[in-house]
Amino acid sequence: MNENNPNVKEWYKMTEKAKEARRAYKRKWAAEHPEKTREYQARYWEKQAAAEAAAGAATAKLGAAIGAGIAAIGAGIGIGKIGGSAMEAIGRQPEASGDIRSNMIVAAALVEGVAFLAIIVAILALLM
Repeated sequence: MNENNPNVKEWYKMTEKAKEARRAYKRKWAAEHPEKTREYQARYWEKQAAAEAAAGAATAKLGAAIGAGIAAIGAGIGIGKIGGSAMEAIGRQPEASGDIRSNMIVAAALVEGVAFLAIIVAILALLM
């Protein structure tokens, strides 16, 4: 804003006067109609609460989706490491391949079970 320009100063004063006049009118109307003022305020706060609830639901859905993705990625990495370690162990001791393979399958099943549980929890969070 150019403060040196008298037209700008005058316009700014006029807009401030108009804003103050509008505020005064609103105060006067609210004093004359207290029941409607309460009704309008109640409607305003209901809308605010609904908007906050919608934002919370969207955040929960985003968190559930991220949680399911992390669970799937973590399970994939874990099972890959289990398989890789089992193959190295079988390469070192071929005579123990049966025991190593069965232990690998049990460990992979446990990792998969935890990942499945995490995905189910994330889906339930998404649906609720």
